[in-house]
Amino acid sequence: MFFCEAKYRFDFNNWIYTTVNIPSNSSFNIKRQSLLFNFGITF
Repeated sequence: MFFCEAKYRFDFNNWIYTTVNIPSNSSFNIKRQSLLFNFGITF
């Protein structure tokens, strides 16, 4: 049997990274998002 699967992952946390050489922005936020596809055959 052939299968196809799609997953979407969204993280509500904000990852805050500080910057060193940019005086206008001392930090910036990153949100983690991912899209995963699985294909396969089961027996």
